[in-house]
Amino acid sequence: MFKVREKFILWRIQQGKIKAFEEIYDFYAPKIYKFIYFKVSLVEDAEDLTSQTFIKFLKYLNNKKIINNLQALLYNIARNLVIDFYRQKKQVSLFDDKIKDQIVDKKNLIENLNSTLDLAIEIKNIKKALKKLNNEDKEIIILRFINDLSIREISKIFGKSQINIRVSLHRALKKLKKIINYN
Repeated sequence: MFKVREKFILWRIQQGKIKAFEEIYDFYAPKIYKFIYFKVSLVEDAEDLTSQTFIKFLKYLNNKKIINNLQALLYNIARNLVIDFYRQKKQVSLFDDKIKDQIVDKKNLIENLNSTLDLAIEIKNIKKALKKLNNEDKEIIILRFINDLSIREISKIFGKSQINIRVSLHRALKKLKKIINYN
């Protein structure tokens, strides 16, 4: 979304216009859901945390706080909720069978059995490798390659410079590659 349009929509939400909130939700909910899902791995938990993200966002708006970057705010709220989730649950997992069903095209399963098996093995390897990375490296990789965010957007989420994020991403990818090559 464009900054000016976001500011106008945020103003409309603060005026009590539900349609304005629906625009923000429709645009950002799938992105936030995908980000959360790759962190918690269970559909139900991801849906709950996505809902909680937007509830906290509304509370934030009700406090009449100024929002400089809506996307960064939503991702920060989501990150904090995931951290709280793991503090409460103490479980760590990235993928489950449902994501494999989404990735593999069921119609071509029989025709492309070999490529499907290769993909499943690759997903399993990436899952194992991601588990071995620290949380920040994992989040940067997920935001960049799963959620397709730019370096600039990620830097705003983490509150770090773009150069710092580029270096962190490079190092995280190097670690990931090293872990995958050892397996």
